[in-house]
Amino acid sequence: MPTVIHKMKRSISQSNNETQDVVEFCEQHGIEYIPLVVEIVTGTDGKKSKKLHPDFLGWPKLTDFKDNPDVVKTRVERYKEHPSEYTHIAIDTRVIHQVDIDCEEYSDEVKAILDTHPYTGSSTKEYGRHIFVRDTLFDAPNNKSQFKKDYGTSVEILTGQWAWCPLDMKVRNANKEFDFSGLNDMIIMTSWENVTKHVMSMPERDQAFKGRGVLVSVP
Repeated sequence: MPTVIHKMKRSISQSNNETQDVVEFCEQHGIEYIPLVVEIVTGTDGKKSKKLHPDFLGWPKLTDFKDNPDVVKTRVERYKEHPSEYTHIAIDTRVIHQVDIDCEEYSDEVKAILDTHPYTGSSTKEYGRHIFVRDTLFDAPNNKSQFKKDYGTSVEILTGQWAWCPLDMKVRNANKEFDFSGLNDMIIMTSWENVTKHVMSMPERDQAFKGRGVLVSVP
């Protein structure tokens, strides 16, 4: 495991590295995505959350990439014809994973990943980052896993759970590579089996939302 020397508060990178439209980036690299209708809601405490709405097909599901590829294709086609109907995309993280930084302070090792890989910002947090990585030796135990606390109080690796991204957000470091090694030593091996069982027992419209800060609109 890499040695963590200290943690520092990080602001958005000021690098002049290439930026790219997020849909164009995903299509260029063969990363699947689902167009979404999302409203960003600010609570009385000032915190923002994502509120998903159904589209013309109803409610998208977390399992659509695997189980309903035709539905994914139909939504993408609809987005291409009527882009104004959608606000965000859900990015598939099964092959190209995403390091989800959800805290203001994190280790120099995580900062190094941010500096050397493509990433986007967060839908709801100014300091949030989603970094595209591929570790061919990583044996993902679940669809998301928590990094050890030495790397930051809220850093996760998404390996199946959606990565949410606004359509107007650019990918930074778009010219960088995905490859990375060492994830097996950086995460906490915690089973999400019980969480998965709970989610699959939810009504259909709720099954896509294992993630934090997601509300579901009720027609």
